[in-house]
Amino acid sequence: MSRVVLLVDDDPLVRALAASMLEDLGCEVVTAAGGRHAKDTLLADARIEVLITDVNMPDMDGFAVAQAATRMRKELKVIILSGRENDARFRLYESHSCWATSDEQWSSIQAFVE
Repeated sequence: MSRVVLLVDDDPLVRALAASMLEDLGCEVVTAAGGRHAKDTLLADARIEVLITDVNMPDMDGFAVAQAATRMRKELKVIILSGRENDARFRLYESHSCWATSDEQWSSIQAFVE
């Protein structure tokens, strides 16, 4: 079953690469360049089932994006990408999310979006 994924990252090269990898996993990918754009996209596209967001972005960090998104859609699955494993804020999303550090495999993301 294909999932519609909203991918949020301020780096256009990272965003394009991650989108391509998600498409290879069978996902339909909608992208946003930052948190405000992501919130607008969630409002406009009811098909989105999964949010994948980077943590470090200039307009809104990934935690703020995840918080706003899950307020808008309680059923939304959330993946927060970060190279910092020890951030306590990850625990806020344990019940309906996963997080992936830069050294993890895409297989964990694939299992989450299936």
